[in-house]
Amino acid sequence: DKGSKPLFGSLLEWFEAERALLATRLAPGSVQVHLRVFLEPQQALRLGLSHASFAIDWLSVTGAAELQPLSSAILRRMGMHDRRPKRMLLVVLYKAERSRITQVWAEMDREGLALNQKAQL
Repeated sequence: DKGSKPLFGSLLEWFEAERALLATRLAPGSVQVHLRVFLEPQQALRLGLSHASFAIDWLSVTGAAELQPLSSAILRRMGMHDRRPKRMLLVVLYKAERSRITQVWAEMDREGLALNQKAQL
């Protein structure tokens, strides 16, 4: 939605929150990536030109993972930061340029594709 506010003030703010999560011991299964897809430009487009690559993660976060920054930010934006559900399904799109993540988009996985065994891309 073009009218929605960003989940974080900057990419650095998101990365600092994500780094705190990575430095924390979580219960097994509290944050799971169910499906990951990489999208890269064709080789012909890469020659000498700046290009972007993308990765899409479909993941689930259980209620015990309050430190997961994207799910916390989405709940805060929805006004539900004090009512964390038992499990949230998220889809996250990462854009990388020059070997660095330059943008991150996240939204709830309303279709539940992360858990759909027959989902195809």
